[in-house]
Amino acid sequence: SSDSARLETSAIFLLNGGEETYMNAAHGFLTQHPWAEDVTQFVNIESTGSYGPDVVFRSNSDLLLNAYLKAAKSPRANVVFQDIFDLGIMPAETDYAVFAHESAGGAKSRPSVGADTARYGDLPGIDIATMFDSRSYHTAMDESKRMPDGCAQNFGDNVMAIVLKASQMMGASDDGGKEEAGAGGSLVYFDVLGVFVIAYPFWVARIVHCVPLALTTALVAAMKIGGVEVPVLEGATTFLLSCVGSMLSPVAFFGLTGLLVQPMAWYGRPYIAAMILVPTSIAGSFMPYVFTWTRQKALQAVASADAPALQNLLVGHSLGSSLVLSLLSAYMTISGGMKHMAYMFVIWVLSTHSALIMKQVYFRKKPSRTRRRRIKDGFDTFDVVDTLVMHLPALVVCVHMSLFGFLFFLDRISTMGSSMDWHGPAHADMIIGLITGFLFFVSFGPLVPFLAYHFAEGLAKAMYKARLEAAAAAGETKPTKVSKGKSVKSKAAASQEEPVAVPGRASCVLRCAGGLLLLCVASVAAALALIRTQEHRNSFSAHNPKRVFVQRLHVLKGGRPPSGGSTYDDAIESTSLTMLGVDSVPLGNVLEDMEGASALRRSEPGPDHLLAAYPITRFMKDSASVAMEAGEGERRQVLANLPSLEVEASKTGGVKRCAVKMSSPFAGYYLVNVTGPASKFSFSENDGDALIPSELSQSGEPTYAVRHVSNELSGGDGLDWVWWVETEQPEAELRVSWAVSNITSTPYLDEVVGRLPDYVNPIPITTYLGRFEC
Repeated sequence: SSDSARLETSAIFLLNGGEETYMNAAHGFLTQHPWAEDVTQFVNIESTGSYGPDVVFRSNSDLLLNAYLKAAKSPRANVVFQDIFDLGIMPAETDYAVFAHESAGGAKSRPSVGADTARYGDLPGIDIATMFDSRSYHTAMDESKRMPDGCAQNFGDNVMAIVLKASQMMGASDDGGKEEAGAGGSLVYFDVLGVFVIAYPFWVARIVHCVPLALTTALVAAMKIGGVEVPVLEGATTFLLSCVGSMLSPVAFFGLTGLLVQPMAWYGRPYIAAMILVPTSIAGSFMPYVFTWTRQKALQAVASADAPALQNLLVGHSLGSSLVLSLLSAYMTISGGMKHMAYMFVIWVLSTHSALIMKQVYFRKKPSRTRRRRIKDGFDTFDVVDTLVMHLPALVVCVHMSLFGFLFFLDRISTMGSSMDWHGPAHADMIIGLITGFLFFVSFGPLVPFLAYHFAEGLAKAMYKARLEAAAAAGETKPTKVSKGKSVKSKAAASQEEPVAVPGRASCVLRCAGGLLLLCVASVAAALALIRTQEHRNSFSAHNPKRVFVQRLHVLKGGRPPSGGSTYDDAIESTSLTMLGVDSVPLGNVLEDMEGASALRRSEPGPDHLLAAYPITRFMKDSASVAMEAGEGERRQVLANLPSLEVEASKTGGVKRCAVKMSSPFAGYYLVNVTGPASKFSFSENDGDALIPSELSQSGEPTYAVRHVSNELSGGDGLDWVWWVETEQPEAELRVSWAVSNITSTPYLDEVVGRLPDYVNPIPITTYLGRFEC
């Protein structure tokens, strides 16, 4: 091979299938495999959707990030996604969190590396993922034919490039590319249309991200010293209200559509979402400016075509918006909250300042013979096109990021579950509305003061022209000279001139606000017309299915498996079919559309019936239980697959230990939930930290949830799970609920799945549920 394709260090390729069981496989490699000690950097190849451009969305390694920026053939990276993950609002994780020893909140789980953290990774690494088409992700529709040509090849090219380049950089370094824990991740980076990536160290960001505040403050101070009065405070207040409006308006309209019409009616149809969200975001962002520009002073300036007064309003509002963005940029950078994404605010502030300076310096010069006239009717010709051109760099960077984010979150949020409060059915709709409103404001919000000015300027010109035409029709003397918005008339005409009539504020507000509301209503109506044409009364289709967790549940009688030779009735207390919705649309439609629905008796799942799905149940609470008795064939199968349980309690030195051995004849997914004053588990015996409860029970007692996956790779012992739990209160009882699930298909599950409507993608499992006290 050529020198450019030669590895200078060893590379380990870890292929695991345990991420969806809460990163058990990554944890297993780091805690049990001898090679784990030799790893100094890692690249996590991730997928949050079945296709799309591969994007670097997290990194705590400057070495790997620099390798990617230097070598990737089609670089796409944006630190905004890292900031979003750092907030901890994404109910999703990747193996990166285990390798890098970081939680979803982005902070190190423990401050130091030592014996107490030896079981976890503390490695510098990078997270790269494809992000589109989450609708088919983990469904039967996740097929290669849905992937655009070249998608997998581009991903492979970029990954190969980063591995080779990183290996060369590590081989050339004295320490083999080792980075101290937490030392990396200090770059601000973003790509420009997928062509190239701009990146700079965070120490540079601490300076650059605070420069806009200094510039804006200096401009405001200079104007104050020069005696130029501009409404900066009014501009800042209006801009903040515009930001709020751009987010609340789509939340309201999108949420009402979900509540009153159909939840997630946009699922698999991003154009329907855009038809509602974009116009409502526009209306919400412009509405505060309607009230600002209809104040008496502003209306007087418009009615009298007072160009300097209108320009002062523009300068004040633009500087006000710059002041808000500058303060946000400096605060975010210094405080550390969403610290990287402040680069977008920096670009907007610099763009705004440039536009104001060009308007004053270039567009107000005296015209030359070779250039078009720039002064017209008292106004310069700084129009909408000029505004867009001056803000083009900011638009390219921010719109590209926002469009990508909109498509990603539209897919992702729809699969993240719901809360069943009053807004439950519209939960995803409202979240998408809020995110889209924010993305819209980041992309276009700073343009709104300019566009509001252009509208007022155009109206002023039209009114001035109308007065001229009226004067000409009446035979009055026309203005003889127009300069900087002031009309010089003959003395006769001036003596007879009547005051300019100023439109009433109420009528102006009603017209402008009414127009914006009409835009919203029209867009919603058009979207509803498209919704009515979809093939199902639900939001889903066979091409974009609904995920449903389908569990055949067998509750063990007495909480424990019986000894050999028992009958089904001796072993099983109850049998049911439990469903859990994995999105914001209630399960009622699915049950109604299921074959034989009239014979089903729906009820709420009993205690611990959804234990096998924990912790998904934290944010996916739409569930249903249907009583379905087992037939003779299924009864025989249940008995053949019964798990076994052995429990032994002992007391030593004021500590009670419960030793447990669980076994199943199949490779199973275990979930154990211990309620009570537990002090230590066998899995944490080398950890000096106190146990952290998973959550609190209804009675306020701590509960500790533990997941384990058994396998056949280690022979018969791999199907056994041996563990213990201790309590320092020997007289207290530890209550243990446990579930073991088999994902292997059974004839009964196949029959049930076959009765589901075609727009459902089932996730079927068979679960045994037991309880015991120790």
